[in-house]
Amino acid sequence: MTTLALKGAPTVPLKEGHSATRSRWSACTVTTSSVEDAERIPGLELMFKAAGSQLQNKLAAFASRLNCPWLSVVTGPKGSYREEHVLAFLERHLLPWTDGRRWRVMLMDAYGPQMSDNVRRLCWSRGYIVIIHGGGATGVTQVNDTDCHQHLRRDYVALETQEMVNQSRLKSCPVPKPENCIEWMSTLWQDRKRHTDATRGFKYNGITNALDGSEDHLIVREAKEFWQSLTLPELRSRALHDVACEIAGNRLAWNFEHVYKVVADFPDRGILDQTLEFQDDELVLEDGAGPVWEQSDDGDDVPLNEDGDGSSDGDKTDDDWHGEDDVGSAEDVDNYHGDGANPRASQSLGQGSDLSVEQADAAVACAAKVDSLKRALDIVREAGNPALEMTLARAIHDAEREAYGRRQSDPKVARVLHERHLADERAVAAKRLALNRQMQEANNLRQLKRDATETMSQLKRAKAQLQCAQTILETNEAIKSFSVEMLGNGRARGGGGGFRKSRMEVMDRLSRIADLTPVEKNHFNWFKDQWDLHMAHEHNDTWGQKFAEIVQALLEKIRDGNQRALADFMFSEHQRCLAGVPVLRV
Repeated sequence: MTTLALKGAPTVPLKEGHSATRSRWSACTVTTSSVEDAERIPGLELMFKAAGSQLQNKLAAFASRLNCPWLSVVTGPKGSYREEHVLAFLERHLLPWTDGRRWRVMLMDAYGPQMSDNVRRLCWSRGYIVIIHGGGATGVTQVNDTDCHQHLRRDYVALETQEMVNQSRLKSCPVPKPENCIEWMSTLWQDRKRHTDATRGFKYNGITNALDGSEDHLIVREAKEFWQSLTLPELRSRALHDVACEIAGNRLAWNFEHVYKVVADFPDRGILDQTLEFQDDELVLEDGAGPVWEQSDDGDDVPLNEDGDGSSDGDKTDDDWHGEDDVGSAEDVDNYHGDGANPRASQSLGQGSDLSVEQADAAVACAAKVDSLKRALDIVREAGNPALEMTLARAIHDAEREAYGRRQSDPKVARVLHERHLADERAVAAKRLALNRQMQEANNLRQLKRDATETMSQLKRAKAQLQCAQTILETNEAIKSFSVEMLGNGRARGGGGGFRKSRMEVMDRLSRIADLTPVEKNHFNWFKDQWDLHMAHEHNDTWGQKFAEIVQALLEKIRDGNQRALADFMFSEHQRCLAGVPVLRV
């Protein structure tokens, strides 16, 4: 690591700000393939670790004075993004949907909070289609990583170093303030050339190249190697053909469900399928924890990588990469006990190889140390302590480097332990895939149960609708069986008891097919008696004919789907002619 000491000094003092080791902040960056949008400066958000809103209000007020409309500053309890923070960022920085604007693709890395359905639907409402980079692929295809962050980090470190040198002249331990971080990032981010240069990365990485292949020659770096080895031009032609066939067959429409049937999820590999909170941290310590910085014995500080396991590409040779993606056999799965070690591999260290007794003892000692740390890591994960988990991941990384990395001076011991490490990884990957298959089968079973429940609900609703339709038909026929004379037409005030009884029977039938609340059902008997008396007095000898017309109109409304027709009628008639009638409610 670099220090502020003079080069060649016999001793190098290292000081650290205690509060700075307990604080963290994250930057959420955006790159764009549009030069026009790049010149307008894409959105940038800085998140600092803090609980409550006091610090956020303070920092947001400071940021507003910088006159940077594309900049937002927020806080979070852990200083890292969760789903609610991702949604809030998109609400602030995504362009609103306007008529005539083209749809856009929003590429995101496989970070858990960004992969939810809520994020997809919010982006869809703004005219963006979310596509996730496959786990572990961001270093090859994500423009933020390949064409932006490296230059941004270099310039930021230069500004921070200069400020630390200036502060060291005034106080013993310089520590940057959040306001310093905001000011430095805003200064660097408003450089339009930085963003217009990054737009070329979308061609270099093979993202926005012409579909006819005329721009394939622009693909460079690692993306070109994958482009050629995976025969992507052929796969692109197949995808274009499939989409064209779906459109021609009218099986593909422009809506959320159809689009995301075409946007297939990347296949689960059991490793790096999504990044979780704290996984990209070098070291996370809570207050009262142990040492906050340890230097490697060989003088090289090796931070944890974005996968959270502390591995470094620089520690691996070409031979190291061979076979890491292989999946173990069923026998490997059966012999894996979940403690980070394969017992069969541990017992066979030194057997069948040309190791001496001393070399075998050294190999066993190194393997035992790694296994112990991995068992401790499993315990910490179950306890749910992300901070200690990151510390143990760093310790495991150091122990593995001592076993078969650059710190191991005996190549034979390194080879044996590395082969054992690969066998363990294959066993873990095989077990994880088996577990994923079991979980998928369980999910499928739960989905089948949900589908069966929904089918039964639909059947019940259909039966209820059929029963309602039959009741409506029966009621309609029953009314037809009553002539208007039988309902009291031509009789003074609708006739006596027999005619009134016929009208009450029709009203009861009508109430059974209508949608009435318990309160309305309780009120119905009083309503029909009082309403009939009032209407008989109002229409006198024509009440039988008027009653038949009213009931027929209500039946037609209910048959057309308005199940609340009777309830609405009761309310309007009560307001019209029964509002002054005294009633006792119990």
